[in-house]
Amino acid sequence: PLKGLGDLLIDLEEIRNQDIQTSIHLHIFGYIPNCLIKTYSKKIIDADEFINLNKSWISVSPSFSYYSKKLSKSLISNDAYVTYAQLDPCPNIVFEALSHGLPVIGCNSGGIPEIIKGCGEILPIENSMNTIYQNLNFEYGLKPPKKIHLYEAIIKIKNNQKAYRANIKHFLKTTFSNENSVRAYHELLKNLTFNN
Repeated sequence: PLKGLGDLLIDLEEIRNQDIQTSIHLHIFGYIPNCLIKTYSKKIIDADEFINLNKSWISVSPSFSYYSKKLSKSLISNDAYVTYAQLDPCPNIVFEALSHGLPVIGCNSGGIPEIIKGCGEILPIENSMNTIYQNLNFEYGLKPPKKIHLYEAIIKIKNNQKAYRANIKHFLKTTFSNENSVRAYHELLKNLTFNN
């Protein structure tokens, strides 16, 4: 539930039903059959049933343990990677998506905004609790972003693919070059202090 998949499915289905001119196709990576997905609204989605009812616009890849070189081909064939995950410090799939040139749409939570920067769109989320954690509801997930923000991000990325891909290329070249990685680790190690 903290990954927000159920809420994302509901929002994408509603966007498709409200805007028939925007062609949305969803590919779910790492799909595990026979599961129930909890949502913030406490609605429980039977994943197999939902996907079967929406098979005209939803496709799936099996769980990650079955992946081979097909993962890269599958990622590259998409326009963007979308995640509703929150409180995730460093989601590997976001780096995978960026390394394949995909703009990322993610929530303003965890490490995602720091990773994405100009390589995608950040969806605002509401702070509903006065703690260091945001919107805690571990049983059913966190309060998702508003559907309108997802729709706007999809349209923006769809209409500006070249600009996003150029930003991603620049970001990867400058941020993850060997020189920059060594420099960042050197700075980190240099600034470490130990308290007795």
